[in-house]
Amino acid sequence: MCGLILEGLMLIFGLIGLISGKLTISKKLKVKGTPARIAGFILIIPLPGTLLMGFLLGILLGNSLPLTDIQNIATLVEIVLDLGCLVGAYLYANANKVIETPVSFPTSQPPAVPPIQ
Repeated sequence: MCGLILEGLMLIFGLIGLISGKLTISKKLKVKGTPARIAGFILIIPLPGTLLMGFLLGILLGNSLPLTDIQNIATLVEIVLDLGCLVGAYLYANANKVIETPVSFPTSQPPAVPPIQ
């Protein structure tokens, strides 16, 4: 159940990043443009991946593999897929983050207002 909730949240944030082109991962980690869309796509991957995994495991169930083995395999693959895509999207966003530099004025310039004498 937690995997489904995590996949739903990843789908929502992935769609936001994919559509708007802006993705905020944390206060200091923001991506814009193409990197945000790619990170959003990475966040969307687990839901269709889990559906494909369920289809493939259904085929294995038809080949008389014991049900407990299939459930254990499904749980393990879902956890690995969810965490892998979550970490992958974070690492990609971190590698392509927007660096906001504070505005600094050069010290060699005279002040804008002359001092009072």
